[in-house]
Amino acid sequence: MVKTKGIKMGKLKGKITEVRFDATFNKGNYESEKIGVTYQSEETEDVFEVIEELRKTVREEKGACKVDEEETASVEVARKQHTSSVEEKVEEVKEEVKKAKKPKAEKAAKVEAVLYDRENPLHKKLLVACLDAKVPTWKSAGKASKAAEVSKALSGKELFLDPKGEVLESFVTLFISSL
Repeated sequence: MVKTKGIKMGKLKGKITEVRFDATFNKGNYESEKIGVTYQSEETEDVFEVIEELRKTVREEKGACKVDEEETASVEVARKQHTSSVEEKVEEVKEEVKKAKKPKAEKAAKVEAVLYDRENPLHKKLLVACLDAKVPTWKSAGKASKAAEVSKALSGKELFLDPKGEVLESFVTLFISSL
């Protein structure tokens, strides 16, 4: 029978035939490693001596793991160096992509000149502002009805805005000369 050195087994009458010892070791960075051993015990063995031997075995294994950890640490350092060089290259590529995109963005920002559209509220506002600045009396003396006729005649036929979105002086001059 397995000796238990005076430990009362209570009402238990069975035999201890297997002993297991596990230990969990903190590896840092919220990681851990579990090492364990299981032992089939003989009837005549002291359970606590077996557990102590198992502890020693696990500690020795942990010692062997320290060598592995040193190798792992050097591999980790190499990985970090590789990762940082890869990250640097990624940043370089991102910068190149940004540089490559800038000319395209400038090209996309360039819009062709826009034809006058009488139905467009923005075009109406811009035209009225130009007329108010150039011919303050355009709304009086029957010129308002003539302005409506000229507006209808020029809608969709003449360039109104330049690529920057500013009203073309040539359009304003043509409009005023047609009043």
